Amino acid sequence: KNVLKKGDKCFRSGDLMRREEDGYIYFVDRIGDTYRWKGENVITTEVESTIGACVVKECSVYGVSLDKYEGKAGCALIKVESVATCALLLLSIKQALASNLPKEAWP
Repeated sequence: KNVLKKGDKCFRSGDLMRREEDGYIYFVDRIGDTYRWKGENVITTEVESTIGACVVKECSVYGVSLDKYEGKAGCALIKVESVATCALLLLSIKQALASNLPKEAWP
């Protein structure tokens, strides 16, 4: 309420928009704990909890911009207990992602 002038209101959707000179409004990015990839909104905490169930020490998921692609691709930073188990862990993560999330949400 009273954002830019007295009496106006604002609804925070998490969408970052851009108004062009011709008056059209375009979607630019998603702000916060989500990102858009291949036209789908991806919730980072949902991906983190899926990966986190695979016995990782820590996990952080975020979107990264790629040249020639709209939206942001998923990226996961994973801290493991031992490098020796990484191959099995990656297989376990891939199976968990395939079982629980649409392919657009896979980092």
